[in-house]
Amino acid sequence: MRRLTDAHRAALQAHQPLAHQPRPEHGVRWYWQDRLLGWMPEDRAQRICLALPGAALQTNTLHWSGRGLNPSECGTLIQSWLEQEHLSGHLQGWRNEAYHCWDGMPEPPEPSYPVLFTCERAGFLHLGLTSHAVHTNGFTAEGNIWCGRRSLKKPTDPGMLDNLSAGGLAAGETIWDNLHKELFEEAGLRAHSEHQFEWVGRVHAARAKPQGWHDEVLWVFNGVLTCDQMPKNQDGEVSEFNCFTPNECMERMLGGEFTQ
Repeated sequence: MRRLTDAHRAALQAHQPLAHQPRPEHGVRWYWQDRLLGWMPEDRAQRICLALPGAALQTNTLHWSGRGLNPSECGTLIQSWLEQEHLSGHLQGWRNEAYHCWDGMPEPPEPSYPVLFTCERAGFLHLGLTSHAVHTNGFTAEGNIWCGRRSLKKPTDPGMLDNLSAGGLAAGETIWDNLHKELFEEAGLRAHSEHQFEWVGRVHAARAKPQGWHDEVLWVFNGVLTCDQMPKNQDGEVSEFNCFTPNECMERMLGGEFTQ
């Protein structure tokens, strides 16, 4: 931050609100008892309301908390509806990967923390539920930053710049499990020690996308790479890595080259 110009520092602060935007006024909000759980278009809310016993849809709100059902039973109902949505063409991007919908906001999330239900990853965007991901920033000793360029084959933001590694938090994973898995798959790196990458907090990202409401908590790690740690992609999801100075990074960010 100290190496940024005054103009870039001000631009970065002005840019931050774009990461967390308010939910649209239209559409339907899903309430789990008295807690806002998600957001979806009205036609989508009408379809899921018919599939969930005891659900009530009125005045742009959907009320359903699976009362009397355990988390497994709630998950089975929602998963069955999502599969039908996928088969009927309403739900794109099926991943065959399960995410937890937690009861509250664990910090950090742990597999043992109480969940409301577990369902398909693509269903979180479809229903505007809060998902979780782990993002890692890799710096040089001088404070330059390693950034990957997403593969042109990626369904989301192909060819755009991103951080060192990132991945959605699957059901049953800890943020540390995810960190090490994605760090190797995307950047070909193994941590030299358990302290090389430090958890520095979370960023809550929220914005509208064509498929639905994107609501995601990013658990952020920072680490300093040693001279012998050169990022090299392993899974085909990153086409190249670049090392930018802070001001070069900001120029590209402001030029629209980075993912949101």
